[in-house]
Amino acid sequence: ISYSAIEGVLSSWLLPAISQFQSNYKGIRFDGEISASDGVYHSLATDQADFGIALEGDIQPEIEIIKRFETGFKIALSPAHHLAKQQNVQIEDLAPFPLAMLSSRFHTRHLLDSLSIRKNLPFNITFELDNIEMLKQFILTTNGATILPDFALINETKDKSLTIIDINEGAFPITTTVLCTRKGRHLTKAARQFIEFIQEIDITRQDK
Repeated sequence: ISYSAIEGVLSSWLLPAISQFQSNYKGIRFDGEISASDGVYHSLATDQADFGIALEGDIQPEIEIIKRFETGFKIALSPAHHLAKQQNVQIEDLAPFPLAMLSSRFHTRHLLDSLSIRKNLPFNITFELDNIEMLKQFILTTNGATILPDFALINETKDKSLTIIDINEGAFPITTTVLCTRKGRHLTKAARQFIEFIQEIDITRQDK
């Protein structure tokens, strides 16, 4: 079973689902790649993957969305950050502080850039990276801050290794994460079964 997925869904959703599926169906092999959302759609359109998981964006007509999951965004702070102990933090409060962010390849960064233009609010982005797990490590070691999709912070919400704050309503538009494939692609029985299986694991409930 081949897949292409954004990094943020791996540790809390996709990899546990694969592990559980393989324990139920012995001998099933998975072959995956991690990419930004545009790369996921490209892999599907060029038949390099059976299914993909991405943030919904400009989707080509040949891509079929199987299921949508509503996605929010959160501020993640080192517990030692100046804002971590404050009761009420707005995304605008981050502007004076150094901010570590995903690179411009990522939808999350596009949303922040759009907010910056809309509100004429220059954020002080001092570090960029294209790896979510390394970005989280960076803000821990530098007492920094970042913004990530909620599904990328499920483990940190549970273990409280980072201070997680909801972004104020209206700052970022409502976004969806999509499970998708290419229209008309012939899927093996195993691929069809896994796609059905993962639909039942609602990413929005993983941190409840």
